[in-house]
Amino acid sequence: MSHHALILLLLAGPVHARQDLVCEPASRTPVANGGNQDSTIRVLFLGNSHTYVNQLPCLVQRLASSLRPRVNLEVVAVARDGATLEQHWADSSTRALLQARAWDFVVLQEQGRRPVRHPELTSAAVRRFADAVRRVGARLVLHIPPVASRRSSELSRITAVHQQIAAATQSTIAPVAQAWEGVGRADSTLRLHGADGVHASAMGSYLSACVLLAVITARSPEGVAPLLLRRPYGSAPATVAIPDTLERSRATALQAAAWRAVRENRSDARVSP
Repeated sequence: MSHHALILLLLAGPVHARQDLVCEPASRTPVANGGNQDSTIRVLFLGNSHTYVNQLPCLVQRLASSLRPRVNLEVVAVARDGATLEQHWADSSTRALLQARAWDFVVLQEQGRRPVRHPELTSAAVRRFADAVRRVGARLVLHIPPVASRRSSELSRITAVHQQIAAATQSTIAPVAQAWEGVGRADSTLRLHGADGVHASAMGSYLSACVLLAVITARSPEGVAPLLLRRPYGSAPATVAIPDTLERSRATALQAAAWRAVRENRSDARVSP
């Protein structure tokens, strides 16, 4: 197998139906003490198009392998276009997957405006997942996806809902939307959104991946590879993500912004302020 991650994309139904990603890790790094302990961190992502665009979970996995010392991530993602967490919980195959493996982290990403329109439904779904995640011994992460460019005013309300739910369920927040907001204030010329103004560009996904990586590892993403994966929203089912590279200075700025957002919005005692 090559040094880079092998990405397997399994599709069921039309282009924006359920999209399952299995990101096979590159060769594993031996445990430092020479023991038999498995040093791999297993992560399950559940979400919708904000999770599968540009194969975000696999990008997180690839960036983790470029940390020094390296971190091995075993990543699986289940995403369906427009899916809510309530719908994911109602899917028996998703619940079975949650119970089938020894996950270390489960990352939940709610449908974009659901926390504003129906916060009680978002809360109820997260609570159900929180109980199940706790039973398998994993940590629960709430991924706050970027807000559509035309609805930026909703971010404060979305953030407040997630913070309330995180406190009630002892979950950790991945402040992706907050990192995007900070970068946008610093440099409005950066194109973090894709052509539709809703989903991430490849650069936007890089910033999102840096935030998620920081939350999962409790380490700064500064210094990770300037790697992009291009598979924009609306791609045909057989489309393979195209690897690309980001200008080093721009990657460095986005890494720093991601770490700053995680530290400023921390809900995890592993991350120091």
